[in-house]
Amino acid sequence: MTCMRFMLWLVFFLRKGGKESLVASLLEQACEDPAIPVIGYLGGYVRQAVVTVDAQGQKRECLLCHACDFVASERALDSLLDQVPEETADSLERATLLFRDRGLDCIGWYRSVPAHHASEPTLSDVQRQCFLQYQCPWTIAVLVTPPAPSSGGASFLGDTPPEFAVFRMSSALSAGRRASLGSGRDRLLDTFAVVHGNAANTLQHVLVNTLAESKKSYALHLADNEGRTASCVIADSEYDSFLTDFWKCSVTELSKSIERDFSTLAMHKLHLKRRIAERIQSLALMRADCRVKLEDMDENMQHGQATSAASIAEHKHAIHKLLSVLAPSDAPNKTARFPAPPNADSLPHQWFTRVGAPLVNWNT
Repeated sequence: MTCMRFMLWLVFFLRKGGKESLVASLLEQACEDPAIPVIGYLGGYVRQAVVTVDAQGQKRECLLCHACDFVASERALDSLLDQVPEETADSLERATLLFRDRGLDCIGWYRSVPAHHASEPTLSDVQRQCFLQYQCPWTIAVLVTPPAPSSGGASFLGDTPPEFAVFRMSSALSAGRRASLGSGRDRLLDTFAVVHGNAANTLQHVLVNTLAESKKSYALHLADNEGRTASCVIADSEYDSFLTDFWKCSVTELSKSIERDFSTLAMHKLHLKRRIAERIQSLALMRADCRVKLEDMDENMQHGQATSAASIAEHKHAIHKLLSVLAPSDAPNKTARFPAPPNADSLPHQWFTRVGAPLVNWNT
C-alpha cells in the first residue's frame, strides 16, 4: 500500500518565546530518547478553509488541521527490551479522553525518528495510520526527526532545522494519484505565534510516563535477578541514581518552568495594565479635546446667530426706508395701473450705492 504526502494542511501553534512551543516540546521529547522512538498523539481541531497554494494566487478548499497539544504514550516494557517500541493497549483511549477534557479532538499521532534513520514511514506506521484514518478520516501522521547533535554541543533548537514528515494514506477515490502541496521545497509545516496553555500538563504527562516505564524496567530487572543479591543491589543502586537524576533534571526543571510561567504571566499582566492606563489616558485627552471643540463650535454658532440677527435687522431697516421713499404721498392719477415714476433727483444717493439699479423699468 502506498502512502501519499499530506492531503490536509497542518498548523502547529507556537507560544511566544519559542522554547515553550508545541514544536519545541515534540523535539525535546524526541531528544530525550535518541535510541528508541517515542510515540504519542496530537490534539487540536480541524476546520475547512480556502488557502492559496501557489504564487499565481490559485486557491483550493481543504481541511486545515490545527495541532495545539500532544500526549505521549506509555511504551510497553517488552517492546523496549526488543528495541521495537509499542505503546500500551489503552494509550489511544487515554489520549482521547485527555483531549476531550481539554476541549480538543485527536487529529493524529506522531513518532520520533532516531538519529541516522530515514524519515520514511515503516510498515507499522502505515498500519497504524490506516487504522486511525479509518476511524477519523482527517487523521494525520507526523514523523519527528531532530537534527543530529553537533560537536559544539548545540541544542536541538540551534541553527540546524529539524524535519517533520507528514503523511496520510491514499483513499480509494484518489488511488494512483499523488497529491502534494507543490514542489519538494514547499513547506509542509507552518507556524503561528499564538498562546498555548497546556504546556505544563503535557510536560507533566511525559514525566509520569517516563517514571512508569522506569518502574516497570526496575521490577523486571529484579525479577530476572531473583536470588542474586549482588545483582539486586546493583539494580537498586542504578535505580536510586536514576531517580536522583530524574528529580534533579526533570521535576526541578518543571518547577522552574512553572515559576518562569508565573513570572511571565506577571510581566504580561503588568504590560497589560500599562497599556490599559495609556489607553484610558489617551481617551481622557481625546474627550477633553472634543469638549474644547464643542465649546468653540457653540461660541461660533452664538456669534453667527448674533451676526445674522444684526444683518436681518439692518436689511429690514433698509427695506422699510426704501418703501417709504418709493411710496408717493399723493398719486396724480389714481386710476393709473402703475404709479408715476419717481423723480431720480428726489431719491437719496445711498439708495443707488446700496441697490445699484432701479428694480422696475419705468420706460415700459
